[in-house]
Amino acid sequence: MGNLIRAIGIFLLISFWIPTFAQQAKSLSVEEFDKEVRKKGVVVIDVRTAREFQSGHIKNAINMDFYAPDFTNKLKKLDKKARVLIYCRSGNRSGQALQLMQSIGFSNFADLAGGTASWLAGGKTLVQ
Repeated sequence: MGNLIRAIGIFLLISFWIPTFAQQAKSLSVEEFDKEVRKKGVVVIDVRTAREFQSGHIKNAINMDFYAPDFTNKLKKLDKKARVLIYCRSGNRSGQALQLMQSIGFSNFADLAGGTASWLAGGKTLVQ
């Protein structure tokens, strides 16, 4: 009986946690991301290196290198309730950043599915 109650408790915990994460942190298509970045008050973060950023980035994005030792501290300084959109080259670093953002309390954030590779493939441009 104790194992059954424990299993039900774990199931309920997972059932509530996974939908919450999926609802808050998701990957947007190029079209969805493009619509979102045009909205007022949205913070757009490019998590690639400074060199990658300088070679071309989405308009109005700010650069916060995922690999920089102070990346987490920079994230913590942002408004955790603001709409934050992140991207990288392929979606790997931004996907990891989504998990980090979830763990430090962000509530309204998403990344670009496929990163700048999908952005360019979708006919969008980068600025320098």
